[in-house]
Amino acid sequence: MLALYRKYRPHRFEDVIGQDHIIDVLKNAILARRIAHAYLFSGPRGVGKTTVARLLARAVNCTTFAADSGEGRVAVNLTDVSTKLVAERPQPPVNFPDIPCNECENCKALQIGFTLDIIEIDAASTGGVDEVRSLREAVQLMPLRASYKTYIIDEVHMLSRAAFNALLKTLEEPPLHAIFVLATTEPEKVPDTVISRTQHFRFRRVGEPLIIQSLQTIAKAEGISIDQEAVSLLAVFADGSLRDGQSMLDQVLNASKKHAEGAVVRALFGAPPAEVIEQFLGALLRRQTEEALTSVTQVADSGTEMRLFLKLSLRDLRAILLLHLAPKLAESSLAAYGKKEASFLRELKTQTSLEDAERFYAGLLEAYDMLHTFALPHAAVELAIAKLLK
Repeated sequence: MLALYRKYRPHRFEDVIGQDHIIDVLKNAILARRIAHAYLFSGPRGVGKTTVARLLARAVNCTTFAADSGEGRVAVNLTDVSTKLVAERPQPPVNFPDIPCNECENCKALQIGFTLDIIEIDAASTGGVDEVRSLREAVQLMPLRASYKTYIIDEVHMLSRAAFNALLKTLEEPPLHAIFVLATTEPEKVPDTVISRTQHFRFRRVGEPLIIQSLQTIAKAEGISIDQEAVSLLAVFADGSLRDGQSMLDQVLNASKKHAEGAVVRALFGAPPAEVIEQFLGALLRRQTEEALTSVTQVADSGTEMRLFLKLSLRDLRAILLLHLAPKLAESSLAAYGKKEASFLRELKTQTSLEDAERFYAGLLEAYDMLHTFALPHAAVELAIAKLLK
């Protein structure tokens, strides 16, 4: 059985979520036949870099709009010393269908992986100069069936400096039938000389509303209902990674029969119950020092990760702050909460001044940033409480 993130992987550019600023540019470039020889896709994990790279590889070879020689490849002038491709292709129609079409022979072959014209390389495991030299030799070979041979190098920042140097010349002047797509989560580790030879596309974290919408759609397709609290928590835990959200939903669906609730999500991923967060925030905002410290001790003793406890507390404090500053925006945020939690936060807002909400929010944010510097993580929260309530 396929994992959800594989089962629901986008098959067309239109299916990609949260990266419209990149998809629009790539589609326009493909339709206008202004295809670059090298791309760099950078961004957080699980936001679609490899997926878009594969879609790009299929789209540039889609025969719905790219004429071929009858054998699936662009005609080649063998008498030309430089072996240049003949790029006399018809312009696509104005109302072009979805890209790639997934109906032509090239699309089908590339989609199921029945081809040697898309080569995926994991730089984390094959990052040596010898592998790059082998690639440099292999890239001269014509594609077997497609118009373009596409090399997708994942985690490219893991290449050694010698390997980067070996790759430079090929990136600068590759054969006309070759396209390189480099993907990385750490673009700062990629040499400027490599970046300057590519078109750099920066992928963004996927927003919580889009993750929520995607997870709800998948749950419905899987025949399981999921309440608003559960899907909202998954979006928070995903931290901008749609793939992480889908992987966590997979676990939730396995743990639930017909209906997934927030309590199941909290139990699965070690999040404290909503009541614990409410007790802590209530005590903190009412300046009840002992009660606030007791809540933190309970969380620490239960083995709950302190970072997760603080993250959920900050989420609720943000809602209280928005209720003061932007009520309409706050109500849209509270729609992601359960009715009981939302009611509690509205009530707590009436008991808290704007100044206190700002100060407590800033104090816990500072504690969140300092967690990794403390041998005992809960000590960072206790110190923040002591400062805020002195």
